[in-house]
Amino acid sequence: MFGIPENELAIVYFNYLANYKTLSFVFTIAPYLALKIMGQ
Repeated sequence: MFGIPENELAIVYFNYLANYKTLSFVFTIAPYLALKIMGQ
């Protein structure tokens, strides 16, 4: 699949999920914090 050996597929998949969750967390928290700082 996409030239990735099957034994490395799980590692690549979970790395993708970890990066996705980290970025979604950052892009959710950063605007909230900016609004909280500006609203003081």
